Amino acid sequence: MLTLLTFITSLLLFINYTTYSQPPSEPVICNNGDSTYWEGPLTALTFNIPSSILGCNEPGCVVTIVYYKRVTSWGFEVAVKSISFSGTCGSGCYANAFPTALWMLSVLYQKNMGLNNVGDCYDNFTYRIATCWEPNTNPSALMQYIACESECCISTYRICLVEGTIVSPNIQIQRIGISSPISHNCILPCQFTDCESTSPNFIEGPSRQDNGSTFVFYPKQNVNNDIEVGQLLLSPNVVNDNLNLTISNIKEGNYTLKIYDNIGNSFISTEIQIQSANSIIKNFDIKELPTGKYNLIIYNNDGFIQTKSFIIVK
Repeated sequence: MLTLLTFITSLLLFINYTTYSQPPSEPVICNNGDSTYWEGPLTALTFNIPSSILGCNEPGCVVTIVYYKRVTSWGFEVAVKSISFSGTCGSGCYANAFPTALWMLSVLYQKNMGLNNVGDCYDNFTYRIATCWEPNTNPSALMQYIACESECCISTYRICLVEGTIVSPNIQIQRIGISSPISHNCILPCQFTDCESTSPNFIEGPSRQDNGSTFVFYPKQNVNNDIEVGQLLLSPNVVNDNLNLTISNIKEGNYTLKIYDNIGNSFISTEIQIQSANSIIKNFDIKELPTGKYNLIIYNNDGFIQTKSFIIVK
């Protein structure tokens, strides 16, 4: 009886050990050998990005990033998986994809880092970014960079709130350390990008918009790895009072539709139901909106997201 009891106790200990002792995998975008738990992939998007950050004056350019994050004993850490552009983006915008992603994440998590007032600083922000990237593979985006499995540039940043405008202090991002891989093995279509390009030395820009609202909008968390691409078409564009939406390659279910102007003010937020893979929403009422440029965003909690810009003329 004692032998049986000892065996059962040993078995339970073994099951407990095998259940909890397996180290979770790190993001496949970095193979630097660290297996500490990461949360993600997560997604955030923003538009009306300051030209000092984006490198172009395109308020309707929408930038979406997919990333991982974790908080460890040494601080806050992020790893970027992809950077996508949609809306009214030009070639000048694409050139600053990596600084824009770093600025977005710093703005998004400033409160988590205890940055509330001018003079507040955080010295342990770690930014991981791949050395191999596959560009321009998503037909629904004007441009997209996708991280390939490779060794990562690992940079440490000091992030501070400094004097800016009356409404918004600036966020200042200063690199204080960098670890660059000795070698890289990018396999086509992946291309090598050096650490100095992906991990900028210094960035400074607004921490909030001119109207005091946040820059970064994050509609979903824990997105799936395999997300349908989908396509969104708007007509007419230019429009007066009613907009038609054609959505293809989309799963049935509930979605959120939001409309923002080019400075980030929210005008419409509503839930819609998609009942087929190819859906048309006719005569969506926008007649209360004034003349101007707008961004329409459709997303769900499974990782689907599409954005499109349109113009209203009364």
